[in-house]
Amino acid sequence: MAYDFPSLSDVFSFFEQALFIPKPTWSIEKMPDMTGKVVIVTGGSAGIGKVTVKALLEKNATVYLAARNEKKSLDLPGKGVFISLDLADLYSVKAAAQEFLRKETRLHILINNGGIMMTPKDQFSPQGYDLQFATNVLGGPLSFICYIKF
Repeated sequence: MAYDFPSLSDVFSFFEQALFIPKPTWSIEKMPDMTGKVVIVTGGSAGIGKVTVKALLEKNATVYLAARNEKKSLDLPGKGVFISLDLADLYSVKAAAQEFLRKETRLHILINNGGIMMTPKDQFSPQGYDLQFATNVLGGPLSFICYIKF
């Protein structure tokens, strides 16, 4: 199989996009009021997840921050609730979903932000799966949705 090298215009286009990123056209101020909306954010204790949780709470959503470490999670003002969740452990996923269902009957938004990468090859989940696969594929996108009714 032959490989075609990128043309010079492709290279210039790449650097133009990488170096001259346009100013964003969307901001949190443009987010509508989320009163009455129930949201789960996995991995909401750091990074983009933490910013997402803060923004949703500012817009009056009921936010369930699902993460491993409650201490690392922010102080949840207003309608913020912490749920203990280890996405690598399928029993933890089921327990978190059951805890959520005891408190709510509807889920409007699920933000699967939690995940890990570049784990050592010899680390496994409690159920014996590769740790990264268990966390990113089984724990969030598949298993949580199986337990929660939208």
